[in-house]
This record gives sequence, C-alpha cells and structure tokens, in this order.
Amino acid sequence: MSGAIGKKRAKVTIQRPVGQDGAGDTSGAWQDVLCGWRARSEPLSGRELVQNQQREGQVLTRFTMRFKRGVTPAMRLLWKLAGETKQFNITAVLVKEGLQREMVIMAEELVGRDP
Repeated sequence: MSGAIGKKRAKVTIQRPVGQDGAGDTSGAWQDVLCGWRARSEPLSGRELVQNQQREGQVLTRFTMRFKRGVTPAMRLLWKLAGETKQFNITAVLVKEGLQREMVIMAEELVGRDP
C-alpha cells in the first residue's frame, strides 16, 4: 500500500541507545537519529496483561514513512500527537516496494509501564 507523504500525519522521532556498560546494557540515555519525520500510523492489535500485580497494555502499531537507511529494532520511536508523546519499542523494520522509498516500522507501545 503506497501512499503520498501528505497522508502521513504523525510526527515521529527515531532514537538510538547511547552509553553502554561492560555488560552491553544501555545507560538509559537515547540520542535522536531522525526528528520530526512524518509517518502514517495504524494500530494493529492490543492486549492487556497483569504482571507483578500491575496492569499493563501492549499495543502493536505499524508506522509507514520515507525510507531511511540504518533504522533497526535496537531503536525506539517517539510519536508526537496532539501534544502527547508516546514511546514505542521498534520490533521490525521492513522496506516497501523494493525501491527503498518507504519503510514500515512495526513497533510496540508499552502502556502503564515506565520507560
């Protein structure tokens, strides 16, 4: 499904983790890789879990945007919409149509869990 960039309404920022310790764990710091890019978003599924006596929701969302080399599942996506920023863990990055014009980012929002 190809779409004009004009249909891509959400502003997203892609970030990569920075500062790893000797064990390979990140320090919790993130650095912007792409800022203010437009993307079309489509929620695909959601579920609610009870873990450690806390309720958490998981929402899987597909973001379609212009292709940018180097985006990986080790990164996260911030979606800015109506003054609110939601955080998504990127689970997959797919190139659409073989011409590297668009990419699809599959990402999971963790609702009710601190980042």
